[in-house]
Amino acid sequence: MSTEQNTTPPPAPPSGYSQTDDYFADRYQQNGLQVATIKVPVERLTSGLVAKPDPDAKSPYNRKMTVKHAEDFGVYFAKDPNAICPGLDVWIEKSAVSFERHPGVNTNLPGIEFMTMKIDKTAKMKLLDGQHRTYGLYDQREKLEKAIDKALIHLDNVRRNSPELEPTAKRELQRAKDKLRGFLDNVVEIQIWLLEGPTQAKQIFADMADNQKGMNPTQTVPFDQRKVYNRVAVDIVERAGILNDMVDLEHAALTKDSAFWTTWKDVAKAVQVIGFGPTGRWSRAKEEETNEAVLREYTNAFYEGLVKAFPTLDAVLNQRTLDPSEIRPAGKKPDLLGSQVFVRLLAAAYGILRHGSDGKPSLTHDQIVKGMATLSTEAGPKLAKEWKDTGRFREPWMAPESKQGDIKALTDLVVEKIRKAQ
Repeated sequence: MSTEQNTTPPPAPPSGYSQTDDYFADRYQQNGLQVATIKVPVERLTSGLVAKPDPDAKSPYNRKMTVKHAEDFGVYFAKDPNAICPGLDVWIEKSAVSFERHPGVNTNLPGIEFMTMKIDKTAKMKLLDGQHRTYGLYDQREKLEKAIDKALIHLDNVRRNSPELEPTAKRELQRAKDKLRGFLDNVVEIQIWLLEGPTQAKQIFADMADNQKGMNPTQTVPFDQRKVYNRVAVDIVERAGILNDMVDLEHAALTKDSAFWTTWKDVAKAVQVIGFGPTGRWSRAKEEETNEAVLREYTNAFYEGLVKAFPTLDAVLNQRTLDPSEIRPAGKKPDLLGSQVFVRLLAAAYGILRHGSDGKPSLTHDQIVKGMATLSTEAGPKLAKEWKDTGRFREPWMAPESKQGDIKALTDLVVEKIRKAQ
């Protein structure tokens, strides 16, 4: 009795049963980071490979999206025969990816490998750059699909009510399908950064945007977490404290009518001068020496102390009976506390007095608040002579000059006044 053996390898299971999505990829290194590049048709991209950005959700890896800009890109890419779509930058957890080499394939390029990239289907790619393009592609696909649905309904109505128009309705349906197919067959490049997790992704996004000048200083704060003053600023702003809803998270400067009292950038600067003095000069050595918990405590106490010391800020931040715009130069009650430069020098003085870094005994929080309460903050025509005589306030007598020398001189003056008030 003979036994037959089938040496034909079993067929690969259909891709729908696979635990991974597999792509041809170029793998390489950029400054110690592992990166892979894949090319996919728009059809695959907009089928969930990269999730459609939510314009109403705050992304921890990206700035707020402008829907109109995104929709305009989708229209441009669908209708302009010469339209281009620059590649997307995404990140994924390193542990969710594996690579297989292609035997005999050699690119002969140092540092570049041609591989099969296998991505766990449970993992999600998250955008670092390209959210407007991605949203626009999704939006345009949805509109083209709706055009097909509309054409189908029209064809059905024609068949029932005007059969003589059926050939025309069929041609309209085919045109709609051709438009969708032509759009979906376009290929987009995706650069995938293989990272350890969200913290590394935030930092890479901040570095990319900052070095390309794509973000203003306020938008950089929550992403650049290498510096202690940014980490503390994020904590102070995001907790439901005295600054709740009073911090502009998008803009580096406030307009005269802004409903916000300060910006994320200015909160970070206040933290910086509390921790490192009037110049705010940061270094890696200082970073390592800084007690982050103490700096957070001092900064939170500083803002709470401002409300106790100055009735104007109590009305703005606590009672909410005075709009921040009213204490700016063009407001009804111009006040120095409407200037974040003035607030910054108060923060620098607070840090000096709490640390005792002026060579004298440190003061308690309550002692500093008591001293700050003696300072006159009326601005405009009512600016106190003691401020005007320094020659460091610019007309209309609203705020000190923001030069380092002016900040240092005025900080020393505030420190002196608070000490004398004890």
